[in-house]
Amino acid sequence: MADQVVVLGGWGVDTDVLRPVFGDDARYIDTTALLPHLVTCNTIHPDWPVITARILEPYRSPGFVLAGWSTGALLAYGAAPFLSPSRLQLASATLSFCRTASFRHGMRPSVIAAMKYRLKSTPQNVLDEFSVNCGFPEKTSQKKNIRNTTALVDGLTFLEQAQLGAQPVPECRITMLHGNRDRIIPPEAGRIMSSHCGAGFTLLEGPHACFINNIEKMKTILATK
Repeated sequence: MADQVVVLGGWGVDTDVLRPVFGDDARYIDTTALLPHLVTCNTIHPDWPVITARILEPYRSPGFVLAGWSTGALLAYGAAPFLSPSRLQLASATLSFCRTASFRHGMRPSVIAAMKYRLKSTPQNVLDEFSVNCGFPEKTSQKKNIRNTTALVDGLTFLEQAQLGAQPVPECRITMLHGNRDRIIPPEAGRIMSSHCGAGFTLLEGPHACFINNIEKMKTILATK
């Protein structure tokens, strides 16, 4: 019997886009709904990994696998030391979503600030543009998310402030995959993270949504014990 897989999706995109990779038996977590629990007054909680782990605890089972894409990959990595999964599977991951003085492979903070501002007036446009930049062939952002722009803003705050470099390295096998044409998180950011945590790293021909046109290849890589 295959291990239960718990999957965290990306910001503003329906987690079901990952269903072709992880299958119908996996448990899919709505990351957009989770993120407001980690942010208060435009500031990320310093213990956000513990809070995330508490939220995911009900989905935990013996030998379970924790997986995440993009924002979900950051959340999965942070929570993993407190959940002890058998494996950690990360797609399009990074130690820091935004650029810092010591990390130059992230997005400019000004881009996130502009997205936050535009969410107040044209949330669907922001989601659609992000979806296109992820590399989706069609607009796949969740229209239901525009009913809660506060959650979307909180998610961007999380991405602005979350720093994984100081977090404990999960004590389990880590597999990382990244698209070579990623316009959101540069491939080099993924390489740096894989070196930091000792993960296996595979560069795929693809965009930020690196599973596009790589479903079978990803299944093969992730199925390797």
